[in-house]
Amino acid sequence: MSSIEPPVDVSGTVFEEGAEEIAHSYAVALLNVAESGDEAELVLDELDEFVTDIFQHQPAFARLLSGGISDQQRRDQLLVSTFEGRAHPTLLKFLRVLNRRDRLGLLPLVARTARAIWDRQNNRIPVTIRSAVPLDADQRALLQDRLVSLAGGATPMITEEVRPELIGGLVVQIGDQLYDASIRNQLRRMHEVLLRSRAGELRSRLDLVVD
Repeated sequence: MSSIEPPVDVSGTVFEEGAEEIAHSYAVALLNVAESGDEAELVLDELDEFVTDIFQHQPAFARLLSGGISDQQRRDQLLVSTFEGRAHPTLLKFLRVLNRRDRLGLLPLVARTARAIWDRQNNRIPVTIRSAVPLDADQRALLQDRLVSLAGGATPMITEEVRPELIGGLVVQIGDQLYDASIRNQLRRMHEVLLRSRAGELRSRLDLVVD
């Protein structure tokens, strides 16, 4: 089995220069181990859930893991007592490796990087659909057909988000491309057109005064 530790010296903090390269090294190391056991999808899903549950929903606990507890051994004990038997053994081992290197604060970046690498390897592309209200089955079916063509042959991996502030319409992000067909965006563009029109009218009046 491949080593779950990256073959580089990665001591330091998440804020230092080169954090993305460091996260990439950890992501590759995790994927190598997970793929060797044919469990990459399962481990990545659990890693995503861990990041969401801890770093987004329990920030106080995340701060403890990321350095709020200065003693490395105490953090390790906390990881084991909290997640042993609940998290996948490969994921728990990975968390303990990050702890030994004082790298738990890098976990959200590692998770995003590992997911991106895995998606590229499997010809998948992340798609985020934001709507003012939840989509119904007919809307999903229509979007699915359209997204397949927009994704250029890659398999769209769809995440839906409800954003009431959009008012209506959709915002679709496919990889790095953003398609904003929300009513909020239409209103913003109308407002910009109106401002430009008023600015142009003011300039015309000033020109007449000067002349």
